[in-house]
Amino acid sequence: MARFVVFTRSHHETEAQLRILCITEDFDATTTLECQQMFREIARSDPVEVCELIGLYILTGLVTHH
Repeated sequence: MARFVVFTRSHHETEAQLRILCITEDFDATTTLECQQMFREIARSDPVEVCELIGLYILTGLVTHH
């Protein structure tokens, strides 16, 4: 079983960096490289089964801030 965690950080109001991690064990989110690089966690999936050679689809939504 695995869990997907989404991190983001922004240096400008119209641009952002997004990182998606596939975590296969329980972990402390404060110890990730993303947290050390000032990313913040914005989403975490429920546990999912990840199989070799199977396609992965991620559904996202657009978020805008004014």
